[in-house]
Amino acid sequence: MRHLDLLGKPVYLRFRLPRDRCDCDEGPTTTQQVPWFNRRSRMSKAYEEHLLRACINSTLSDVAHKEGVSIETLQGLLDRHIATTPDWEALPSLEVIGIDEIALKKGHHDFVAIVTGQSGDRTHILGVLKDRKKATVVEFLSCIPKRLRRTVRVLCSDLYEGFIGAAKAVFGRRVRVVADRFHVAKRYREAVDRLRKQELKRLKRTLSATQYQRLKGAMWALRKQPQDLSMDGRSRGYTVPPFVTISRLLSRLTAQQPVFVEHSCHGKSKRAGGIPGPHPH
Repeated sequence: MRHLDLLGKPVYLRFRLPRDRCDCDEGPTTTQQVPWFNRRSRMSKAYEEHLLRACINSTLSDVAHKEGVSIETLQGLLDRHIATTPDWEALPSLEVIGIDEIALKKGHHDFVAIVTGQSGDRTHILGVLKDRKKATVVEFLSCIPKRLRRTVRVLCSDLYEGFIGAAKAVFGRRVRVVADRFHVAKRYREAVDRLRKQELKRLKRTLSATQYQRLKGAMWALRKQPQDLSMDGRSRGYTVPPFVTISRLLSRLTAQQPVFVEHSCHGKSKRAGGIPGPHPH
């Protein structure tokens, strides 16, 4: 049986588990079970966990080459440890459902849909759908047991109509459909950037070269909080018209919507490790 390597050398364990025979009439024979080994496996549990961790951000062929095992062995290991269907019985409730898409190839319209669920304070992966079509999402959401569907309060997704339409088709008006805050922030920041570019073009025609140079870096005055700016950037953002008006407007906006503050400060969505925070759609 293959075990964890020692000093870069592969380690194999050779052993024989005790067998016992019962004194009852039928006299069945049983083999002792140990916690560090799965029956009929050629690897210890510790080595299986090591291989599973090695597969993170790596291809099966790379891991097979490094560890000296076959791709078929790794695929079988993944099939045994990763469930292909959710264990609905293990979920007492399902308050929030999140749906997002991932492109399989950059620049191609080839997407899969990831469905996650929040039960209590834990987030679970419910399914990886083959595409993002409305019919596919409706079929999956309809498979959720009725007892869990009754506990769903919020469904969070991006602004893709297929996801929103699927949610309304399955849950109706009972469940609140909200937009992922990442995409909301992306939309309003694109609008602000368009306004910034328009104003810069106008000011370039009306200001002198010296005055226009003072507007360099004005983008950061719009995207960051005042306390996160250098004094030079702070003065540019709040003393040069018309950015003083835009800066005040954004200050009021971020003060009223804390979800926007997070995006303005960090510049990206904090979605890893959980369902995206919902924002009304």
